[in-house]
Amino acid sequence: MYTINFDGKIDKRLEVRSKSLSRSMLVNCSTSIQSISSSRADQIGNYRLLHNISVTEALLVEEQQARCGIQVLGKTVLCIHDSTETNFIMHRNRLKSDSGLGYLDGSGICFKMHLSIAMDAKSYYPYGVSNLKLWARENKGVLTKNEKSKLPITEKESYKWQEGCQVSNKVLSAATSIVHIQDREGDIYGQIADFWSKENVFYIIRSHYDRQIDGYGKLWGNTSDAIPLGSYP
Repeated sequence: MYTINFDGKIDKRLEVRSKSLSRSMLVNCSTSIQSISSSRADQIGNYRLLHNISVTEALLVEEQQARCGIQVLGKTVLCIHDSTETNFIMHRNRLKSDSGLGYLDGSGICFKMHLSIAMDAKSYYPYGVSNLKLWARENKGVLTKNEKSKLPITEKESYKWQEGCQVSNKVLSAATSIVHIQDREGDIYGQIADFWSKENVFYIIRSHYDRQIDGYGKLWGNTSDAIPLGSYP
């Protein structure tokens, strides 16, 4: 297990506090600052760490990626990608207008997350986060569906799938091989066309579209008639 190391990018006292906060969350299985703090002074110290302008979102993600990249050396890694969200509807009366939170599908207040988690292909031991994207969605009606379809891929929310693989390939470059796993939301032509040609990088994406295969008809018909080469428990 590799401990937190910001490599001198923040004050030593902040690094010590961040290690203490991380241990508290792990031991208490909670992310509530109030519940994991041992005292009022400890609680104040944890909040000061999180509000410190030197402790940026980008820095925290970068530190996690660095630890993850070290641990995968010489390993065969499964890199699992998926999205989730954190809902703060119960705290809506306490939130400030500049909180950075955005619109939740249906109703509510939240921020979105797209995670790429690396784990050992044999033992399933989690090595850490190879990519983490956080954002707040704007209210409905900003762009029509047709207008969204005309945006460059890099400006679409769905780019998170492709970006997750691109960043993870760099973070996990010390691994012997990388197997990316995504559900059917990752079945995006732009991403498929961008697949790395390296021999040690593989992609398993649940099919959403019955795509045309050059010279072989449609995808689903070919795969249903194919003879299995093996299985993975």
